[in-house]
Amino acid sequence: MSYRSKTLGFFVVLFLFFLGAAHDLFANGADSLVFRPGTREMKGKYTVYDMPLDYTVPHCLAADSQGNIWYVAFGSNRVGKFDPEKREFTEYLIPTPESQPHGITVDKDGMVWFTEAGKDKIGRLDPKSGMITEFPVPAGGKREGARGGVGRIHTPMMGKDGFLYATNEWLSTVVKLDPKTGRTWEYATHTKNARPYGIQADFDGNIWFAMVGSE
Repeated sequence: MSYRSKTLGFFVVLFLFFLGAAHDLFANGADSLVFRPGTREMKGKYTVYDMPLDYTVPHCLAADSQGNIWYVAFGSNRVGKFDPEKREFTEYLIPTPESQPHGITVDKDGMVWFTEAGKDKIGRLDPKSGMITEFPVPAGGKREGARGGVGRIHTPMMGKDGFLYATNEWLSTVVKLDPKTGRTWEYATHTKNARPYGIQADFDGNIWFAMVGSE
């Protein structure tokens, strides 16, 4: 693996922040950076790591309880893990070709969940065995909003109730998946062209999501 500084090219921009004075934030790394949000100035450094493949096109990230960074590789159709201590990558090929992996999250048991935006599926990776299990979600087909026959399942997250929730962008719906059975439910936003995107659960377990197609 080659190490490069001064170029934010491929994958991880790793920020290790240490709080300094009341109005400054500093970091360690390979090069310098400065943020100025409002009147506060944050200074730091970053480290850049090359990806295993040139055509990876990394997208979303999620950390597990062991400190590993998981990511989806849109270009190479893979799910990957980066170990910051060893500076090593491990990648897993998704069984469905051209699945367009998009969002990713890690549950409390260490299972890695990701969406396959190009194939109307949600995938689950078991880090211990490396096995990937795929679950179909309500398909786009000829439904209103679908493009190319898919609904574009987008961002996943685990709810406090133990179910996985994911936005279904082009169908303007939210999908709930039972990890134990694979059963799914779909909830319409009732807003035309809502295009739900990011999603989170609050402390009470309520599900919140952003609708980028509406105001």
